Amino acid sequence: YLDAPAVILSTPSIFKPLGKIEMAKFPVFGWIYKKMVIMVDRRDKESRAASVTALKAELNAGMSILLFPEGTMNTSELMLKDFYDGAFKLAVDAKKDIIPTIIIGTKKAMPIEKTFYL
Repeated sequence: YLDAPAVILSTPSIFKPLGKIEMAKFPVFGWIYKKMVIMVDRRDKESRAASVTALKAELNAGMSILLFPEGTMNTSELMLKDFYDGAFKLAVDAKKDIIPTIIIGTKKAMPIEKTFYL
């Protein structure tokens, strides 16, 4: 769960991230999260469509967006999970460049099988 804050702290430009609605449930953090993130309930088709519309609006207004194309945390042994194609479709439709970013060492810093470990 620390990938989003790591990206925010290490990126010099302003952007609007796409984030899962479950994160808004956390006390205090959730209130801040709701103000900063385009939220999506990944299980709800209408929510997914609304988030795409909101992301397009941000791009059309000149704002950068942040998406994690794997869609969720990678709990597999693979280096990367398969990417969903939404980020690429948005970029093509909006005629915007994609700047790939990778965060190295997250599994070592915060292993999935260890709760509250850092």
